[in-house]
Amino acid sequence: MKGIIFANGKLTAKEMAVEIAGESDLIIAADGGLAHCFALNIKPHVLIGDFDSTLPGLIHQAAETGAEIIRHPKDKDKTDLELALDLSMGKGVKEVYLFGALGNRWDMSLANLLLIAAPVYADMQITIVDGQTIIYPLKNGDKKELSYGNGRRVSLIPVKNDIRVTLQGFKYPLTGGRIAFSSTHGISNSLTGDRGVIIVESGVLLCVQSKETA
Repeated sequence: MKGIIFANGKLTAKEMAVEIAGESDLIIAADGGLAHCFALNIKPHVLIGDFDSTLPGLIHQAAETGAEIIRHPKDKDKTDLELALDLSMGKGVKEVYLFGALGNRWDMSLANLLLIAAPVYADMQITIVDGQTIIYPLKNGDKKELSYGNGRRVSLIPVKNDIRVTLQGFKYPLTGGRIAFSSTHGISNSLTGDRGVIIVESGVLLCVQSKETA
């Protein structure tokens, strides 16, 4: 099952968002992300959040188009995006794309980057799309095949302790190589051909793949 979530950050890669929404079984607007949906002429299946960043008229419009409205109190322990991810997981979504997850608020952007690597979502494939860049978590035991079509430049950032990885098809290959937590050792690697492989032998990391020049 495939899903897409629109958060309230900066919306980029609009054509890709429309394409993925057309392929998705579940479309969720996380509070202010509803405005992005309407701007792209996308009808969400669910609107969720405390609605502190959504105009009442838009909420009414979403209800009229058939969206399920799930309102949470403003004083809560989870962000609207986390609520949307929990809902996706509960509905059996295995692959979910996030648009508008990054933006001008560093606190929210950093929290969202760490959120997608949370252990509770380990069974979901979560991808943040931001312009020409995609960001997704990889964990111990994962084997990920990368295509040149998603970008040549690749950075690996440990998010929990050190990691050990094997990299095949990269300018700087590794065989069980260690990348220390908080180091920059995994920044700005690149694919040497059409495909590359990342094998995670221990740890959790964020893979940042960009179409920008390496």
